[in-house]
Amino acid sequence: MKIFDYYLLKIIFPIFFIALLLFVLLLQLVDLFGNLNRYLAYEVPIGLIGQIQLLYTPKSIQFALPIALLFSFAYGTGNLHAQNELISVFSSGISLFRFVMPLLVFGLIVGWGSFYFEDRIVIPTLRTKDQISSLALGFHSSDTNANVTRIGDQGRVIYAASVYSEVSRELSRPSILIWDGQGSLRTRVLADSAYWDPLRELWVFRGVSIYTFESEGTITTEFKNEYTNLLLDKRPQDFSQVEQNIENMDLVQAQERIEQLVASGLPHRREQTLYFERFSFALTPFVVGLLSIPLGGRFKKNILLVSLLTSLGFAVLYFIVRMLGGLLATLGYLSPQLGAWAGVVLFSLGGILLLAFSRT
Repeated sequence: MKIFDYYLLKIIFPIFFIALLLFVLLLQLVDLFGNLNRYLAYEVPIGLIGQIQLLYTPKSIQFALPIALLFSFAYGTGNLHAQNELISVFSSGISLFRFVMPLLVFGLIVGWGSFYFEDRIVIPTLRTKDQISSLALGFHSSDTNANVTRIGDQGRVIYAASVYSEVSRELSRPSILIWDGQGSLRTRVLADSAYWDPLRELWVFRGVSIYTFESEGTITTEFKNEYTNLLLDKRPQDFSQVEQNIENMDLVQAQERIEQLVASGLPHRREQTLYFERFSFALTPFVVGLLSIPLGGRFKKNILLVSLLTSLGFAVLYFIVRMLGGLLATLGYLSPQLGAWAGVVLFSLGGILLLAFSRT
């Protein structure tokens, strides 16, 4: 049986690597020509364009892996079927599932590797690529966030400020509302400014007016040069601009970002869906392997063309289903977990059914 395993992998590997190179090149060309007009308009040097495209290569590889795998499996098994070699395999008493087992294992290995490849290589290079291309095209992000409102301590504290500066970690004209455990407003803090004390991990307010609401309905007023409170410990990064792209964060950063959104009471379904899609996407090579193997055994003519069209067609359909699942999860019709895994589950079931009913 090891002879069959070695023979099958020997056929598939060269096809897979050639297809991977071709699909990576195709994705690079799509990205390049999609931005070419802007590169020319801003007179971006050719060397800088080459650097941007080089930084996009890991992302291209990640996108191309499932398509290349689907094509190589479909084309390889299609060739075996066209040359009647599968008849010899099945006549020896070997089932289709056992014969293609090395391909499915290879798909799982590629998926497992792509998961860590995305987190360790794709995310950092894509982040750098976006930064360089933004500078080259004249897009400059601001280091301040205006009209900030955040919720802290599970709803007991509301922060509002005219401006938050990411460089100095300061709030301008902050206003703080503090509730007690029964939901009654107890304290309002108005200040000229506030800065983050990294040693105490607290906000320190300057030029402060403190209004305390007593249980009897009276209000006491106090003025201080500086003021702080153990409840006022919301981290500075929580005041950054909310338009941060979670797709450019590694898993730890993405999880922290979601926790920030949840704690601040801001919408977070989209970010949660994208987070869970990181895990579901790792199974994509295995899923397309399940689909391509039974399909490849049905081709006897024009194998190259049919395999190419089939791989591209199923890849597009698969990504459309994933996109719809993510959209429904973002809109609240599905949970983020279900929206992220819907495409994988549906296409896995389809691949298993095709494999079970394939002729052997």
